[in-house]
Amino acid sequence: MSYKITVCITETLQRLIEVDVEEMDCDPIEYVRNQYYDEEIILDSSDLVDTEFTICD
Repeated sequence: MSYKITVCITETLQRLIEVDVEEMDCDPIEYVRNQYYDEEIILDSSDLVDTEFTICD
C-alpha cells in the first residue's frame, strides 16, 4: 500500500545593513523596514543562510 507525505522546504535569507544613526531622525529598524517594504532592499539567493527539510502534517 502506498501513501503520500508532504515535505516542507524552508529557506532563511539574511543580510546585514549598516545605517548611520547620526544622520537619522527615526528608529534604525523602522528605517530599514521601510526600505525593505519599499523594495529598496531586496534579498536574493546570495543572502541564503539556512535551508531546512521537514515532514509536514
